[in-house]
Amino acid sequence: MTEGCNYNQCTFCNFYRDRPFKIKSADELESHLNKVNVFFGKGINLRKSIFLADANALAIPQNRLVKGLELIHNHFPQLKNYYSFIDVFTGLKKSVHDFKQLNQLGLNRVYLGVESGNNNLMLFLNKHQLNTDIIELTHNLRKGGINVGIIFLIGAGGAKYAEQHVADSINLLKQLPLGK
Repeated sequence: MTEGCNYNQCTFCNFYRDRPFKIKSADELESHLNKVNVFFGKGINLRKSIFLADANALAIPQNRLVKGLELIHNHFPQLKNYYSFIDVFTGLKKSVHDFKQLNQLGLNRVYLGVESGNNNLMLFLNKHQLNTDIIELTHNLRKGGINVGIIFLIGAGGAKYAEQHVADSINLLKQLPLGK
């Protein structure tokens, strides 16, 4: 649904440096879905889910995202569970209602790159997000029926940040409504 990363400024990541962020048009998505179908052939029936890539497909404006998910469903109606990355910057732009709508269309789980609960380390990583924003977004996602996977960067910042990174990350994790 997208190419590249809409933020693309984290100091620890160079996955998407070689391409600018782009939201695929409906025609481009249609073409991509056709190529996926040809690539997998009957093997598509062995799949159970779809990951919406690249770095943050949920950065797509809601109306376009809904249309894209409907297009995916039309191509692969047997695949009911969709997964994606999400970031705080774009996640907070969506409402609980938006997340409920996405959940009804098959979005089952998102992976949130929290990286650390330590503010100083986050500045070092050039990821300017607040723990309160992470907590709010996680609550909104859960209220919308979407499960949340949290990504922490183990060892980020080395010895200089180690103790506070671990302590602050555990403290943040305890505040998130993740369930079992």
